[in-house]
Amino acid sequence: MKEPVWIRQDVVLAMHEEVLMLHGGPEGVRDPGLLESALARPKNLLAYSEQDVSLARFAAAYARGMVANHPFVDGNKRIAFTVSLTFLKLNGMEVTATKEDRVLTFWKLAAGEISEEQLALWFERSMAPALPPASKPQPAVPGGVK
Repeated sequence: MKEPVWIRQDVVLAMHEEVLMLHGGPEGVRDPGLLESALARPKNLLAYSEQDVSLARFAAAYARGMVANHPFVDGNKRIAFTVSLTFLKLNGMEVTATKEDRVLTFWKLAAGEISEEQLALWFERSMAPALPPASKPQPAVPGGVK
């Protein structure tokens, strides 16, 4: 497996800011070290796992790290969701689960009702290769001119 595209900390901070702008909540990083630790979890899997690690497993590690470490003052579940889905998208995959299933799954993760491994299995069942932008249906353009 080639090394995946990782999510940089500056990107996560920008995502968090946008999530709070859209949905509200107090701003701030509660603990920068816990944010760094959460972002290192999937890289550590790659470095220390004795077997191949799937993209679903990396996405689950990102999500669990954010939820468990609670690095932000607010929005940790939302950023866990956003980071894990963005990671998959950057690596050519997209989540196909319904909005309701996504919300319930991440609430269960935050509540400790499912493990990181169970989340990885959920990602495996709920993801598919992302269609390239040109392959997605395009809206009709009047006159046929793009």
